[in-house]
Amino acid sequence: MTIKSIGTFLCDHFLIDSNGKTSLIGIFKRFNVKKLPATISRFFIVSFAHADGINNGNTKIVTVNFKISGPDGKEVNQKLPTLPLRFSSENKDASIAIELNGFNFNKMGIYEFNLFIEDKLIDKTELSILLKE
Repeated sequence: MTIKSIGTFLCDHFLIDSNGKTSLIGIFKRFNVKKLPATISRFFIVSFAHADGINNGNTKIVTVNFKISGPDGKEVNQKLPTLPLRFSSENKDASIAIELNGFNFNKMGIYEFNLFIEDKLIDKTELSILLKE
C-alpha cells in the first residue's frame, strides 16, 4: 500500500457535513502579530491523504501524527495526539484534523507543521509569524 498526501492546511474552522463533505474555512499561511510571544486562540491542522494498493474489501488503519518545528528548526514542545487513519478498498481517501487551542508562538519566522504516517514524513505546511504594527 502506498499513501500520498493530497494536501495539508491550517484553517480557522473545519467541519464535515451530514453528507460527508468537508469544509475548511479561513485557510492561512501567515499570521501578523504586534508583539511576541503571541497566541492563536484556536485553529485546525487538516490533512487529506490517498491510499493506493488496497483491494478486495481490505481495510488498512495507519497511525498519523503531526510535529511542529519552530524557526530555529527545533521541535516545538506541543504534544499532539497520534491518531488512526482508516483506508479501505471502497474509500481510498481520508482526512484528519487536529484542533489546537491557545497555541503560543515565541519567535518570529517560519513554523513547519509536518505530517507523519507510520513515522514517515509525507507532507508539511508552513506558517509565517510576522511582526506588524
